[in-house]
Amino acid sequence: MKYKQNKSLDPLQANSFRDLLPVNSDVFEYEKLMSSLDFSKFDNRYKGEGQVPIDPKLMIQTILYGFTHKVTSMRSIETACRNDIRYIVLSGNLRPDRRTFDRFLIRHADAIKELFVQVVDACKSKDLIGLKRIAIDGSRFKGQTKPYGIKYEKMNAMVDKLNFLIEVLKGSELTEMNQEIENLKNRIEKLKEAKKKSKLSLNLNPLEVLPDQLLQNSAL
Repeated sequence: MKYKQNKSLDPLQANSFRDLLPVNSDVFEYEKLMSSLDFSKFDNRYKGEGQVPIDPKLMIQTILYGFTHKVTSMRSIETACRNDIRYIVLSGNLRPDRRTFDRFLIRHADAIKELFVQVVDACKSKDLIGLKRIAIDGSRFKGQTKPYGIKYEKMNAMVDKLNFLIEVLKGSELTEMNQEIENLKNRIEKLKEAKKKSKLSLNLNPLEVLPDQLLQNSAL
């Protein structure tokens, strides 16, 4: 498939945009990464009619660079392709606009998914990622931690207050208060158990404790 070529590599220019980048710029790493990937799936989406499309490699490396540098909207990437040397080089100085990026992402959605599997594999092979931590979209989920953010110093005061409430309820003649007293006693026992674990975790030396002990004492 014939694509629009990278204009930032024009040998007739005495000083190209690439020359303005520092030699250790991460732009060159992204280009090297893209060169190691298979883009053949993208060719099947073009019929060879109409305008010559931009090389998918230039589009992908520009979008990927933006996403990994907190530039996530196509309009912002379009602006960067006109004003930021890094994006000008990555996009081959072809200055694609927002609609071009949008159409590209829609047209090649399936091929892009497969391509990013290659990206992860390539990064893993170069020890750029460890796959030990997964980043999600920021949604909050209930964790297996203590239900209340109670500091160790406040636990004694809470136990005293609960004991006081028990004494008050004992003076009542209502039989339904017996269940309430039992509930309060259970809360006191849980607080005492939490105190023990909290005190233990405060005295733990992370360099000496075993991993399973750390896990046990982290779930208060």
